[in-house]
Amino acid sequence: MLLRGLGLRSARDFEVALAGFEERPRRYIEGQSQRDPVRGDIYTSTAYPAAERIPLHHELSYTADPPPFLAFFCEVAPQEGGATPLLDGRRMLQAMPDTLRRAFDGRGIRYIKTMHGGGLGFGKSWQEHFETDDRDAVSRHLAASGAAFTWLEDGGLRTAQVRPAIAPHPATGEPRWFNQLTLWHISRLGARGQRLTRLLGEDRLPTHATFEDGTPIPDALVDAVRALEWQTSSRFPWEEGDLLMLDNLLVAHGREPFDGPRRVLVAMGGGPALDDPAGGK
Repeated sequence: MLLRGLGLRSARDFEVALAGFEERPRRYIEGQSQRDPVRGDIYTSTAYPAAERIPLHHELSYTADPPPFLAFFCEVAPQEGGATPLLDGRRMLQAMPDTLRRAFDGRGIRYIKTMHGGGLGFGKSWQEHFETDDRDAVSRHLAASGAAFTWLEDGGLRTAQVRPAIAPHPATGEPRWFNQLTLWHISRLGARGQRLTRLLGEDRLPTHATFEDGTPIPDALVDAVRALEWQTSSRFPWEEGDLLMLDNLLVAHGREPFDGPRRVLVAMGGGPALDDPAGGK
């Protein structure tokens, strides 16, 4: 749902508009994207090079409790490009050739994440991922979510979570494509990903995805999915003041390259996702 012409101009306006919805925003717990908190539980959209696009994905779909809705607010519209493509997970399944769908039907995706313990390292630290420095709180959260996790000797943390690639929508029961395969799979980085794998080893990559049993997902298979996602998605140009509400459990989103300044804020619907919501901030 796109709401346009409401006169929203600031993060405060965005916060007031969100107050009319039943579910309050949550913290960005377990999220691997670089974001900055702006106001309360409102964040900047993913910090990523403007010349590159962000693959389509359902936010936090690798976790046990993904936020049911997302709200985006366009504070500064880009001069050129910068659209947020949208992909209905039902349409994605309908568009998939049988051979492609059979490769994932009934199979889970294993999301593997390695986080450093602060200081130097690739990606975000585990403290940034969970917005706390309480190891016990993080361990309890991961155990409750069914994640496998290991605290590393160097102070880092490695997690592995298996989630279905195709799953019924919790409200309607309709099958939908629901995952973050094309965002997590190392093929997303092309030659840079190959260099990073040689440098770190596959088991030390900040993020990677395999089939649930650890079998590698071939690059060609992921490339076919990625191409179909973009082909099946829809898009619209942002205007300043736009408020976009998404069913995150149904609709995937991404980002196209852009020129000039662009500032889109995001809030994620749902309650606290960690048992230490205050002390760890």
